[in-house]
Amino acid sequence: MRNASTTIRGDFSEHLFKDLVDETHILVAVSGGSDSIALLYLLNDWAKAPNRAKLTVATIDHGLRKAASGEAKQVGEIAQQLGLPHVTKRWKAQKPQSGVSQKAREARYALLSEIARDVGATVIALGHNLDDQRETVLMRAERSGYSNFENLHDDFSNIGLSGIRPKSTYCGPPSFKPVGLARPLLTITRRELRSYLGKIGIGWIDDPSNEDDHYERVRLRRALEAHPETYPGAEKINKFTDQVALLRENLGRECVAVINKHVHWQQYLELADGVLMIDRGAFAEGNVSVMQYLLRVLIGIVGGRDFYIAPKKALQLVDDIQNGLLNRRSLGSTIVDLQRDQIHIWRENRNLPTIETDETSEAAICWDGRIIYRFSEAQFRQNLVLRGLGEEGFEQFEDGLRQLLKPLSQKSLITQPAIFSQGRLVFAPFLPWKADGFVAPEFQYWSPSIEQFLPECDFLLAREITQLRYRIHNQADIA
Repeated sequence: MRNASTTIRGDFSEHLFKDLVDETHILVAVSGGSDSIALLYLLNDWAKAPNRAKLTVATIDHGLRKAASGEAKQVGEIAQQLGLPHVTKRWKAQKPQSGVSQKAREARYALLSEIARDVGATVIALGHNLDDQRETVLMRAERSGYSNFENLHDDFSNIGLSGIRPKSTYCGPPSFKPVGLARPLLTITRRELRSYLGKIGIGWIDDPSNEDDHYERVRLRRALEAHPETYPGAEKINKFTDQVALLRENLGRECVAVINKHVHWQQYLELADGVLMIDRGAFAEGNVSVMQYLLRVLIGIVGGRDFYIAPKKALQLVDDIQNGLLNRRSLGSTIVDLQRDQIHIWRENRNLPTIETDETSEAAICWDGRIIYRFSEAQFRQNLVLRGLGEEGFEQFEDGLRQLLKPLSQKSLITQPAIFSQGRLVFAPFLPWKADGFVAPEFQYWSPSIEQFLPECDFLLAREITQLRYRIHNQADIA
């Protein structure tokens, strides 16, 4: 570690952690860098007051650098000096050939949520600061060609420019309960945090990857240092992200109104066959930006995607629907079909995963980003196959049921989840239906696109989507 040498402004911990006063156990994510070390010391001082939360320190060793394990031990020593428990988790999975940063980020949150579950923490505190916010927004703006940070226009659709939100919920992996994410340092610059550490005589670890031009964030930091006058300042960015977050919240609220009036799952013989239907009247009544956002969310849910489709594609889709130019289109792993009075959306019949279970399988398995199966030890030892129903599974239904189903239902049904044993259909949760004698696993419908990292500005929309998805499926007892 090296010593910081800058100075600190006044004590601001009470203001910073006002959103954590009702928490009973906080997991503090600490890598050893200046941001997370400052967070740890500030939180530790704050938590000394009566009736404050218990703290546990967590470090993730991604296994990408030899020095990482030693750095985790150093963090453990700091935690010990502070009288705090410390847990280290190592990312043991095989490292990808490309997209390492994204996969490492996903692994970090998954491992942190695992630690939170094990120690009983309900929120994870993260050290993202105002500089991180500025860099994140500028990178997203650069990718989308956006450059105006003065005022939002009415048809603004780049909700990603709401940036890193102070509060959000992490809902994956499926094995664990959702856990809160808190980022209390988003209004503080890295320089101020290092100044604070310098005043109390504490050093930090410099990660060499922060100097590697291979990473987009590092290249941007160098550009900001070399030409600061060409980029908007951190305060302007912060004000802008708050405006976008408010717009995003308003869009979500208006989407909820449209869902309540115009969106429903197709039901036939009391089953939900996976066809989401939107009344065409919604596109005559609704604001273009609202319908654009709604389509991005709904396509993400039906397609089981981790990310929304691009705003431009959704805007083109809205325009085509309003002008009657849409016939049938493949988009975001779904089929979007324009009917006389409705728009139908169902999962496209391709790239559906096949998952085989055995005694080494995880107890909770997410299939196609749409359904989570939860197996008991006895269940996942049955050597089951999780895949789409397909034509083979459809043919195993009784003749009477197959003859009653409309062609559209058949097209959608074959893309719905099912469980097979030795080629025999044993469980179709969407019906609900199970073979005689088969002990069905618990299941829940899920969509990472709306839930995985859920900012507070999307809570209303997410709640309504959840109610929409569960409105039918919870009516029957399938156990």
